[in-house]
Amino acid sequence: MEDKNKTLNEILESIDEVAHLSDLIKHRSRDMRGASATEIMNKVIHPTLDDLELYLRYYGNPSLSSAELKKLVHEWIEAQMTI
Repeated sequence: MEDKNKTLNEILESIDEVAHLSDLIKHRSRDMRGASATEIMNKVIHPTLDDLELYLRYYGNPSLSSAELKKLVHEWIEAQMTI
């Protein structure tokens, strides 16, 4: 799974999934009209990033190619969009 020392953001940028993750965050916050930025950060953004990071720690491994990592992240985001 690429360099173990990369941040989640660096990983997402390297596999071109930042916009896709942004779509998920918009999807998860769709019922929060009028919420403050702090509420959205605490109730949507941070939990989403934490979930993805845990998922990658569990299912990712150093032997994954960039294409495999992209597929793993892409499929996770798609699955989360149905919840």
